[in-house]
Amino acid sequence: YIPYYFTDGDTAYEVSRYFACFTDIFFVFGGFFASSIVDKESFGFAAYRTFLVKKFARLYPLHAVTLLFYLMIAIAVALGVTHPKNPQRYDLTSFIPHLTLTHSFGLGDFSTFNYPSWAVSAIFGCCLLLPALRASHMLPSVNAGMIVVLVATIAASVAISDSLGLRLTNVQEASLGIVRCVPSFVFGVLLARNRHLAVPPVVAVMAFLMAVAMLFGQGEPIAGVERLMLVYVLVSSIVAIDVAGIYFPLQAKPIRYMARYSF
Repeated sequence: YIPYYFTDGDTAYEVSRYFACFTDIFFVFGGFFASSIVDKESFGFAAYRTFLVKKFARLYPLHAVTLLFYLMIAIAVALGVTHPKNPQRYDLTSFIPHLTLTHSFGLGDFSTFNYPSWAVSAIFGCCLLLPALRASHMLPSVNAGMIVVLVATIAASVAISDSLGLRLTNVQEASLGIVRCVPSFVFGVLLARNRHLAVPPVVAVMAFLMAVAMLFGQGEPIAGVERLMLVYVLVSSIVAIDVAGIYFPLQAKPIRYMARYSF
């Protein structure tokens, strides 16, 4: 949503359009870190409940405070106290889906209130699906099962977005942000399970440079499932670089310190 703060055609606007891929990176790492609970031998209701409580405690308070700010504006609009240029953004009928973090599930209108929070709704929705991913442990090959799930979720998500006349990376415009999130979340879980696989350092670095060039070096930002594939290569290469012990800017001490306030 950063491009909306710039004038169409300006350099800042053109550059900011490439930032959308970081949303998909966010979803991949959401699954990556969630795997730490779903793959534990002790996984059960108690552990899952603790995980959800901690995730809720990290995601919801700021969402609630921000939503309260927009709710006050919505009430002022409803009472005729203020007249914004986009009154449809303050549609009170969408308040409950936003309050319950279900506005990326096809409920309400994602473009109301604090609309970037659709990504928070989508990631929390994926966390609710973790018990289903745990079922892959009952298969003869956990990795094979997860690959099948990944391919199936990508195919289903593409089919849904196509039926709506949207690219997969824009399906949140139909208030179905979770459809965009699920494949990347599943890939993140799969990547975490295989993060210690040995990858030649030169291959990891070359894959990283290739993904960066294709994601950020094109004349137009890549969208749809093509973007997801490149994001998966990018994140996988970063993990491989880290495992190989190659220094990467994300290992800088200030960033590592701030990481405790992230996932």
